[in-house]
Formats: sequence, structure tokens, C-alpha cells
Amino acid sequence: MSKTEIAKRYILFVLGLFFAAIGVAYTKHGELGVSPISSVANVLSCKFSTFSLGTWLIIWNCILIVGQIGVGIPATTHIPKSVNQPNRNDSGTCSS
Repeated sequence: MSKTEIAKRYILFVLGLFFAAIGVAYTKHGELGVSPISSVANVLSCKFSTFSLGTWLIIWNCILIVGQIGVGIPATTHIPKSVNQPNRNDSGTCSS
């Protein structure tokens, strides 16, 4: 993978985190509550008001991703085709 492709992926990653953080902030502002994964950032934004909820969400999501990398769990887990989809013969029925 080229450096341009890697840079493009990181930019899209940060943009995705930004839009996710905006969505959670709007949901909280609309008094609809927050999800369990966002509750840590919600508490941090109440306790340490130097950063907004959106900023805490970006920080928290980055911490979670780094933790996921640290324990060796890939972001997308490969599911073998045999587990995901049954084998089918030409007639469209499942084979045994």
C-alpha cells in the first residue's frame, strides 16, 4: 500500500470519528441520551470541561482503537465463507 493510500485512509478515519462525535453530541443535546460506549466520554466532558463532548469522544474512540490494536484484535475479523454462507449446489439448495 502506498503512502498516499495510507494518508487517505487516516484522513477518512479522522473524518469518520469527527462525524460520529458530532452525531453523539447532537443526540445528547437533544436529550435523547448517549450509548454505553459514549458514556465514558460523556462523564469526562462533565468532569473535565476543558474539552467538549465531541473532543472527548474522539479521544475515547482513539483509545479504544489503540487498545484493540494492543490486544491484537483486527478491526475487521475475517469470517470464512463456509461459516458465513452455506455451500450451495447448482440447483440453489444447500448441499450436505
